[in-house]
Amino acid sequence: YMGMFDFWSKLSLFLGGFLTIAIWIAVYQDGFKLFSWHPIFMSFGILFSANYAIGAVLNKLQQGLNIKTQMQSHVYGEIIAVISVAIGFYAIFQNKINFGKSHFTTWHGQLGILSIILISLNALSGLYGSIEKSKFIWVRKDKYHRFMGIVTWVCLSTTLLTSFYSDFTRRRFGESISSLFGILSLLALGLNFIPSIIHFIQGKKQNLQNETKKN
Repeated sequence: YMGMFDFWSKLSLFLGGFLTIAIWIAVYQDGFKLFSWHPIFMSFGILFSANYAIGAVLNKLQQGLNIKTQMQSHVYGEIIAVISVAIGFYAIFQNKINFGKSHFTTWHGQLGILSIILISLNALSGLYGSIEKSKFIWVRKDKYHRFMGIVTWVCLSTTLLTSFYSDFTRRRFGESISSLFGILSLLALGLNFIPSIIHFIQGKKQNLQNETKKN
């Protein structure tokens, strides 16, 4: 499994990095404004930093990577992701205030604020759950944190997908390219889970075979 986890993780990060750079180039061509920092920090925070953090904690069988190193990579990646997302949120929030526009009037905006709340709360719960007797421990067994992480991932992915159907991305890329980038963004965020899904299915099959042999 080690090579499989490593391959999907690197492919996921490559796609996320590619999309992040493409968005940065599009923003640069459109000219830098306050709004520009919204897609810049959001794309980096979600497609790269959060993606890296998810891969670090999922790839438990990656060769040469012990539990402590995995958890440190996960925590640091999530902290950077939360900071990036917060800056991106401030940019769009302040930009709407400057132009006298209403907040959270679209699916993208409503899902976006929900995603920010979820990723912040889940990050805080993860840090709190990792502190034991005033010391930071690097082994996690918190099912609630993992479940909320999946919920947050779904919300972030949906928010990101709706962004590729916004006026900004359609104007910069065109309808076809925007749709393609939306699909690639979901792939970038989802590829990390493929080895875990395969591992889970094979584990279930093995358990079923063992039960059959007993009977």
